[in-house]
Amino acid sequence: MTKRLELGLPWPPTVNHIWKRGNRRTYLTAKGNQWYTAAVESIHDQLCSSWPVVCEERVRVSIRLHPPNRRKWDIDNRTKCVLDALTRAGVWLDDEQVDELHLTRCSLDPNKRGFALVTVEVLP
Repeated sequence: MTKRLELGLPWPPTVNHIWKRGNRRTYLTAKGNQWYTAAVESIHDQLCSSWPVVCEERVRVSIRLHPPNRRKWDIDNRTKCVLDALTRAGVWLDDEQVDELHLTRCSLDPNKRGFALVTVEVLP
């Protein structure tokens, strides 16, 4: 039986809105910190008993992105924060464990908030 985890996360911000560069260092913005806090809390609320406390195996990740509006956006610009949130929440040790990554642009969120559906599967 394959270990599988399905999660719903708030609409992920772009990398440009999470990290800023200034005075020879890169720092996490207030918006980024707020999103990571909400995402990690959401992940912890959804973790099921069939998932190991911290997965140490290689995984496949599928991310289905449902935008809040019809604005143009780059599909790859939303994935880094999703993978980092899974690391921060302790789903795995590090996103280096991801061997397969599937991204899908989906229909608009009817509630106009936007969200990401994430599936993590341990590879055989």
